[in-house]
Amino acid sequence: MWLFAFIGKGAQILNAINSAMSQKEVLIGQITSAMRTELIPLPGGTMSLADIDRRIEALNQKFQRLFAKSRDSGGYMQYADTFKRITNDMVGLKEKRAALLEQQNSDSAANRRIQDAVNILENGSATITEWDESIV
Repeated sequence: MWLFAFIGKGAQILNAINSAMSQKEVLIGQITSAMRTELIPLPGGTMSLADIDRRIEALNQKFQRLFAKSRDSGGYMQYADTFKRITNDMVGLKEKRAALLEQQNSDSAANRRIQDAVNILENGSATITEWDESIV
């Protein structure tokens, strides 16, 4: 008796899958959206790589001008706090840059996974007649 109940549930599941697959474009959109939400976090206002590079270059130029000024006046120590602040800012920006590059690489891998799922859905049959774990 439990076998018939199990077979009945299996048929219901296949009917539900086939119903969803009959609207393939909607399903692909929903799955793609869900995967993007889970796999690719929103940037949250991070600077672009170009912004970071420009800021690092500006800080480097500021550091060089200040260093030349301190060398001309012979007073490195009077600028020590400013040197330290500029250096710390540059280190922080370089860390942000590395994290952003890592995030971009991660996003690329996530985009490949999403595209693979879309390809499987687009090329798959709209009707499933028997249970296949790999398809489901």
